[in-house]
Amino acid sequence: MNYKKILKYTGIFLAGLLILVIALVLSLRLPAVQNFAKGKLVNFLEKKIKTKVSLDRVYIDFPNSLVMENLFLQGQKVDTLLFARKLDVGLNIPKLLKSTADLTSIDLEGVKANVIRNPDGTFNFDYIIDAFATKDSEETPSKPFIISLDKINLKDIKVSFIDQQSKNDIELYFKSFDTRVKTFDLQNNSYAANDINMDGLKLKLKQDFLEEVSDKVVEKVDSLNQKKPMKIGLNKVKLTNFNIDYGDDNTKTFAKVIFKELSTKINKLDLEKSDFGIENILLKGANINAKLFLPTKNANPKPTANNKNKEPENSLSLLLNKFIFEDVKVVYDNTAIAPTRSGMDFNHLNFSKMNLEVRNFKMKDGTFAGTVNSAEIKENRGLNIQKLETDFVYEDKQAYLKDLYLQTPKTILRDEVILNYNSIEQLSANPGAVKISANIENSKVGFSDILMLVPTLRNTAPFNKYPNAILNVNTRLKGTINDLNIQTLQLSGLDQLKINASGTVKNAMNPENLYYDLKIGELSSDAKTIFNLVPKNTIPSNIALPSYFKI
Repeated sequence: MNYKKILKYTGIFLAGLLILVIALVLSLRLPAVQNFAKGKLVNFLEKKIKTKVSLDRVYIDFPNSLVMENLFLQGQKVDTLLFARKLDVGLNIPKLLKSTADLTSIDLEGVKANVIRNPDGTFNFDYIIDAFATKDSEETPSKPFIISLDKINLKDIKVSFIDQQSKNDIELYFKSFDTRVKTFDLQNNSYAANDINMDGLKLKLKQDFLEEVSDKVVEKVDSLNQKKPMKIGLNKVKLTNFNIDYGDDNTKTFAKVIFKELSTKINKLDLEKSDFGIENILLKGANINAKLFLPTKNANPKPTANNKNKEPENSLSLLLNKFIFEDVKVVYDNTAIAPTRSGMDFNHLNFSKMNLEVRNFKMKDGTFAGTVNSAEIKENRGLNIQKLETDFVYEDKQAYLKDLYLQTPKTILRDEVILNYNSIEQLSANPGAVKISANIENSKVGFSDILMLVPTLRNTAPFNKYPNAILNVNTRLKGTINDLNIQTLQLSGLDQLKINASGTVKNAMNPENLYYDLKIGELSSDAKTIFNLVPKNTIPSNIALPSYFKI
């Protein structure tokens, strides 16, 4: 047997087959072949779906993508159901020859889609699905459809969704979206992408869309998780030039969100354990405006679901190395409540400036901790934080501000305040037993800042007589609220008042049993200041105070 001849002719046969396949692929680059394939495809589709179809070109772009240009599908009741200037789908050609579809990339450009959900719940594209549906008697074992996505590149995409059933409408447009997919495993419910970039999003949502979609998404994700927990892996995400407009006439909730950049780098994303690690978040050039209707009491609260058999959820764990707000403006307006006449109105906020940098932020098991590297915050009702730096912690048995520096036009607070308690509940149930250690050095407090936060103090001494005063403070104290050891207390700034004292104060939370034992190093003032500070009629009219005194 001549093995050499067998090998020779076998090689010639395989080479010829390969050349034939390449020739078939390359032939679709020829205009004549393209026109023939286009005509066959258009005729097939029009006979199948019975609406107008047009297509300029269809070809295989070397080495493995199917390209259609200017694809148009006319709807049954709308002029344009779908138009795509370019549709480029990456396919694994060797697998396709074996009747196995393997989708490797998606490249869309100039897409316009108009989707309508009819009052009966059907969609305006259902007729296409029905046209290609296989009857039960015609069903044959299907070949596998594999998605091994690598690249997704979308440009100039516009989608309109009109929901005639629940009156939820969406208008969406974005200039570009691109990413490289690392994992797309439907069987194991695992997905991962490298970098995600999206630019020029314009999104308009009308009425109940968010609530409805949220319910459906949660239900879908939960059903997937019952099978296998969803795993998502992301690296860098960069969103630029976003414009989002949401309105719900039923709940009187409206919001507009515009920003130049929202970017992040994600280190860990564990949905099953609610464990997240983020390297950085940057929000830049943002303008957020929210109007909500939130009555003080809900007359018709929704009944809560019975969760007796529901497994306890994992508490959220978040590690965030760096968080930056740069040139952020926020307006919040609760239209159900009338604005207050003075002071900060937490139902009507207008932050004209928010610049913030927080590092090493941690949130886990009720603990909040981090470092504020810098902050500039300005609100139209008077809040004006020019500078803020501090290390902060709030946890189950301790809270503190260390290395504190807070500056407004009239206030400077510096150094530290530490609270220790047996439990969070003790802070409200028994605040007198809370331990405190404070060191406030070379500080000053603007009374106008206090009145801005607590305007109800305006008619209380000393704020009623000194609403614009600046009180100089220098103090060191330690102990519990009800048993306080004041090592140093130095006050000045109210007219000629000066206090330099030390000692103990007990029962501060029970004024009827208040006890103090103070050592006065200096006490100086004048009659006018004393009368301004003490309640009216406290000093009998037959007692005359000296115009100035010093002890």
